Amino acid sequence: MKPQRQINQEYLTGERPLFGESGLQINHTLFGEGESPLKECHQIEMENSMFQWKYPLWYSSDIEVKDSYMGRKWRARAMWYTNNIHIENATD
Repeated sequence: MKPQRQINQEYLTGERPLFGESGLQINHTLFGEGESPLKECHQIEMENSMFQWKYPLWYSSDIEVKDSYMGRKWRARAMWYTNNIHIENATD
């Protein structure tokens, strides 16, 4: 997977700030209050980032998450309907 666009050191809030995006590399980014920030996203590589709210990866595919924090409000249903996801060294 080769990312087409990078997002670095951002603070993103609100409902679905990156809805439907594809080909992103996300680094050191905080997803604050707001549900489903990466809903229906594809080909996402994420490292050293944090989700503080619910349902971050609904209906997404081809996702890699490394060295990230999933937040206390994160639940297993955060990945419902998501395909081909790899999570490595993530905490909650």
